[in-house]
Amino acid sequence: MAISITGGDILGEGLERRDLAVADGLIAAFDTAPRAGALRLDATGLLVLPGLVDCHGDAFERHVMPRPRVAFDIDLALKDADRALLANGITTAFHGVTWSWEPGLRGAQNARALAESIDKLQPELGADTRFHLRHETFNLDAEPQILDWLAQGRIGVLAFNDHTEGTLKTRHRPDKIGKMVERTGLSTEAFMALVETVYARKSEVEGSIARLAAAARAAGVTMFSHDDMTPDMRAWYRSLGVTVAEFPIDEATARAAEAHGEAIVFGAPNVVRGGSHTGCPSAEDMVRAGLCTILASITTIRRWRSRRSCWRAAARPPSPRPGRWSRALRRRRCASTTAASLRRASAPIWFSSRRAPIPASSRPSPPAGSSISRTSACWGEACGASWRLRPGADRGPIPRVAATGASRRIFG
Repeated sequence: MAISITGGDILGEGLERRDLAVADGLIAAFDTAPRAGALRLDATGLLVLPGLVDCHGDAFERHVMPRPRVAFDIDLALKDADRALLANGITTAFHGVTWSWEPGLRGAQNARALAESIDKLQPELGADTRFHLRHETFNLDAEPQILDWLAQGRIGVLAFNDHTEGTLKTRHRPDKIGKMVERTGLSTEAFMALVETVYARKSEVEGSIARLAAAARAAGVTMFSHDDMTPDMRAWYRSLGVTVAEFPIDEATARAAEAHGEAIVFGAPNVVRGGSHTGCPSAEDMVRAGLCTILASITTIRRWRSRRSCWRAAARPPSPRPGRWSRALRRRRCASTTAASLRRASAPIWFSSRRAPIPASSRPSPPAGSSISRTSACWGEACGASWRLRPGADRGPIPRVAATGASRRIFG
């Protein structure tokens, strides 16, 4: 199938106005006359991009539980979240499922139900949806189940989180623990008693992390360490084979990760808001300093007021070294946004506030060995991927892929 996309902005050496010709699922040429019979799409004023990879998204939780103690059927919630992902150009999504020691939204029952639903709904969802398990390290009783999931290949990313220590430190501040208490359905007194009981097993945590990390390495599963507090903490996780630093607390820790060639994740909302809401490093500053490899959607998939804040960050090379380009999550403001996603196909996604998605019957099938599939287009080598052109095509400047995922060397 031939497609001609005209008038849109692509991410090359910055945002550039270019026309694209797509043939058989590959970008065939730039700025050429449309082929006879090609499907023509007017992308004037819009961004033309490959499908984005979101390595950490929690927004589905708001579909599951939009208000404290008000929950929807998980299958329905995941289908609704899927539409939001596609409408924002995300075609590979790692749902960040937090399994904590607390009951409720982030408890054992919900984690197991989400894992089952993600597996079951895969054929029905438009986005390639994967399981990013955010393991609360004090949740020691979860270890056998996680080991089993790793052995079965059901986990796409394993992240080590510790919010227990912080909860204990802020237990006398209702503004800090109020949200956690609400989502558990417990009283404040019962919640804090549970925190004390969980924290009493602190001596067992380090050994559990080491066992889980060893199992993840054996299974070839990428691991994140969440909120690394110091370079020493990052070094300890590195010794366990945890190669991605997610939201390092300060610049020194981010630099320690960068010095070892490790991927560093920050949140796209941090860019859009102009800084961290917790006083941690500004993601945009980290992008400019070459200390951000990946931007992830984290908590929200919505229409932001700042139409291209993240893309502006991604369009600037953060350091003179080739291939060190940041990823960014596309955000835009419009009355009604739809994304025509070529499901399981290798052509780019295009966005429009005026057109409905292309019907499934019109979507091309990806050719064997396609070089611009949803995964390979966004996870190119060394986080600096390029859209490959067919041999003999008019190459011109090759645009780097900007996406919220990392490279194939990170995720495999």
